[in-house]
Amino acid sequence: GVEHRYEIKGGREAFYVTYPASAILGLEQCGFQLTLPVWEIVVTSQMTDLMRHLKELLNFSQEPGMAERIDLLSYALLEEMFFARQGPVTEENFREKKIRRIASYLQLHYKENIEVMSLASENGFSRRSFFRHWKNVYRMSPFQHVQALRLTEAERLLSDSDMPVNSIAERVGFADGSYFIRLFRKHCGMTPHQYRKRGKK
Repeated sequence: GVEHRYEIKGGREAFYVTYPASAILGLEQCGFQLTLPVWEIVVTSQMTDLMRHLKELLNFSQEPGMAERIDLLSYALLEEMFFARQGPVTEENFREKKIRRIASYLQLHYKENIEVMSLASENGFSRRSFFRHWKNVYRMSPFQHVQALRLTEAERLLSDSDMPVNSIAERVGFADGSYFIRLFRKHCGMTPHQYRKRGKK
């Protein structure tokens, strides 16, 4: 890649999160425009709270499930930074920020039974305007977005744990184990059992 160097006079406290190059496509699919290597932001109270929480969690990073929580909070921090880029606030990017806030909530609570339209209403969207603005930011529908998050976590649990498939289905938010297996097969091209067996070869 291209090397970038930046100098700051005096001392500073650094906080950084790194992602592998393989994550770029996924981030772009989530709506991040990563064309600039760096941008100037104003640190908000929400960013400060997220960084404080992340620092606290790092002390327990080896505990089960903690890496996932750290990753989700890092994603939320990245979203806050993305929208804190200096520039004029327009009605359109104000709406986009609200859409991304809803997406962040889904990212953190995808295992739960979420009423998406209640979230939309709380953020000032009608049903029609919500789906119109969502489509401007994300390729997948909110339902597909949540399903993708659940299936990605299921893949991780199948690879990193010995939990029974039905328990994994319930853990990631599927009440019906049979439906989970059908959806997983459609998503990955194989059953959860086959996926786990392949990973242990």
